[in-house]
Amino acid sequence: MDHISFDCHKNIGGNDCAEGQVPAYSYVGCDSHATQVAGVIGANRENNPLGIEGVAPGAQLVSVKVLNYCVVPNETESAKKYKGLAYLSGVVAAINWIAAQVPNNGLDAQFRRRLSAVANMSILWGGGGSPETNSNYISPAAQVALSNAISAAVAKGIFFSFAAGNANVDACGFYPAKIGSQLNGAMAVGALTNSGEPMRFVLGEAGKVAAYGPCVEIWAPGQSVQSTGAFPGISLQNEIFPNTIYPNEKIPAWGPGVPIPPNTSNMPAGLHYYLEGSGSSLASPHVAGAALLLARRRQLMNQPLPSPAEIEPTLMAKIKILPPPKDKYGGWGNPLPITPLPVRILTVDQF
Repeated sequence: MDHISFDCHKNIGGNDCAEGQVPAYSYVGCDSHATQVAGVIGANRENNPLGIEGVAPGAQLVSVKVLNYCVVPNETESAKKYKGLAYLSGVVAAINWIAAQVPNNGLDAQFRRRLSAVANMSILWGGGGSPETNSNYISPAAQVALSNAISAAVAKGIFFSFAAGNANVDACGFYPAKIGSQLNGAMAVGALTNSGEPMRFVLGEAGKVAAYGPCVEIWAPGQSVQSTGAFPGISLQNEIFPNTIYPNEKIPAWGPGVPIPPNTSNMPAGLHYYLEGSGSSLASPHVAGAALLLARRRQLMNQPLPSPAEIEPTLMAKIKILPPPKDKYGGWGNPLPITPLPVRILTVDQF
């Protein structure tokens, strides 16, 4: 949200639904995850030769914070334990807050609310076990609460795009990815490589392998995705400096500085970066951006907005089918994700 590549006049506020104390820059995270996700959706490059163009450039962006503040250098282990967390109660509150803000754009012929907003959720819980053995554990009661909140929001015209996960496991074991397969108007998105295969290797992140299974309804680019970044302290922690494009062994990053007035920023000069990232967290906003493009196209054609339930099959009608991989293994000794093949890829250029 707070980046030179975003049209600050179109960003329309946000809310903080995180629990726990936050520092002065409460909307700025510790690893730039949200800023990267937002850039995939709506970064606007304009005429700058260096920069990022989102799927739906210039889209109105609303930041809703659900993670509490981050670990800082030299903190004790006990202090770290309660930081960088997202409580399900805060996430449900965030979804409810979004649903309370959206306009009523009328009903379609099936008496469903027409699109009022698009929500991206690049966050997940699940994997079984217990709270003691799994930090991403989600209880049955929390599963129901999250499902109910998302269902109610879809009923108010909000389309959801979910990250499917990166752990080389069945996405149906994780929330909200599982909800996407159960609800028209919400989709879980898997991460693809640049060659169109399910993500299975990321330099420096050997464990980052795409989730699979029937709950992954659609796939989009998710490996080595160039996007925006706003990471306080990145220069100190990773020896990354502004206006420099780094080789593969470091995070590619360069920074043009703060926006020119009247735009404002709470980030120091030089910390507006462009970062490369990988994972379904960056695949999911591609689908969110495509949903916005679909809605915009309807508006330009003077047609009524679609409902979230209509957006899902419309996106699925624009997929490109890829053949299954030739063998079970991808050359690194790791099994390919056991996804229902052929892989269904969203091709945004069709809009």
